[in-house]
Amino acid sequence: MSTSKTKGEAFRLSNGVLVLVERDDRLPLVDLAIDVRLGKLDDPSGLEGLSRLYASGLRSGPRGTSEVALAGKLDALGARLGITASKRVIRVRGAVLARHAPAFIRLVGAMLSEPAFRSADLERARRRLIASVESLADDDRALAHRAFYGVYFHGHPYGKALGGTPETLARVLREHLEERHALVRGTRSITIGIAGALPAGAPQDARRPARQGASPM
Repeated sequence: MSTSKTKGEAFRLSNGVLVLVERDDRLPLVDLAIDVRLGKLDDPSGLEGLSRLYASGLRSGPRGTSEVALAGKLDALGARLGITASKRVIRVRGAVLARHAPAFIRLVGAMLSEPAFRSADLERARRRLIASVESLADDDRALAHRAFYGVYFHGHPYGKALGGTPETLARVLREHLEERHALVRGTRSITIGIAGALPAGAPQDARRPARQGASPM
């Protein structure tokens, strides 16, 4: 029987965010998972789709780093990163070569603590999501699903068009993204998980920005 080569620890950042760390040296990779317990069901009435645009805004990069420059930095680190919105959670998922884990953690921390929410990025994301919503008009299965939920869950948040409509997506402003970010930043609704062949000191890289005022969220 093989012996487990993993070792876990947990700690909280100074702002209360929970960090879970699992060391596993079997592959030279590090996985990062961040859950923000606020999703599509929490979008205000009339602003359905806000969570999707918020996730896109986070993924567009921090202040001082364009979306193109961010993509270049991720490529240089051998990293991949995705941010999506579900009904109840904003999910950040990434992976990186182990030797670049500290730099990757700092980059993601900057993205989540100081998102730029640039107007140009918001408009591109809005056009993309509206086109995606409008394409559902040719999908009979999606239309039937929406109609069923609208009737069965009438009056309940599940009955809303959680992904947004062209009208509700058009109403979302940069100010709404900033308000959403202020709502979740530094709260205990955030959990960070880091697993893999972590270099020495990598967990401390998650702690260090917290003391400098740039911790994740």
